[in-house]
Amino acid sequence: MAELCSEMIAIDEDGFPFIDYLGEGFKKYIGKNIEFLHIKRAYDFVTQEWAKWQKERNSKLAFRFMLLRDYFENRLHIWKD
Repeated sequence: MAELCSEMIAIDEDGFPFIDYLGEGFKKYIGKNIEFLHIKRAYDFVTQEWAKWQKERNSKLAFRFMLLRDYFENRLHIWKD
């Protein structure tokens, strides 16, 4: 069980550990129940929110959604196959 958990943990840009719910480890154990379409819809939502907050000049939320967008973009390839 500890190995399973450790495969789902990554280190974020700030150096803090987090559950990498779009990573290889998560897909290995849970991914068979999640289709790429679901990941793509979530990514599309994040991208729309980033654009909205950027347009409204809300730098705090735009920055947060930018980080989340980048996280998705770095892991979309894992879910495409």
